[in-house]
Amino acid sequence: MKKFVLALTAASALAAAAVPAAAQPYGGGYDRHERYDNNRSERLMWRIERAERSGSINSGAASWLRREVSATERLAWRYSRNGFTQWERQDIDRRYDQLARRVDRDDRRYGYGYGNDYRR
Repeated sequence: MKKFVLALTAASALAAAAVPAAAQPYGGGYDRHERYDNNRSERLMWRIERAERSGSINSGAASWLRREVSATERLAWRYSRNGFTQWERQDIDRRYDQLARRVDRDDRRYGYGYGNDYRR
């Protein structure tokens, strides 16, 4: 009987210790006052740098794209100060998508192949 009571006491102590750990907040979601882009700006900057080094885009286009990525980062930070609304998340996503398309378009425009005036 003593073994049963001892085992029951140990099990209930273990369960009581696990309950506060389970009650900890998850911390997920968008309104954590952190950056929403999840390193998207760093990935775009890396793509711009890679395209510039390979000669796919010229330095002027790369400079313009970097400034636009930085402006979008600043806007995301400003939005995140009070938490993101759905519209703000969509706005930041739209801006990053446009920049990614611009990197791809400029990459094809200045790339090797038939020349810069191939599409004209």
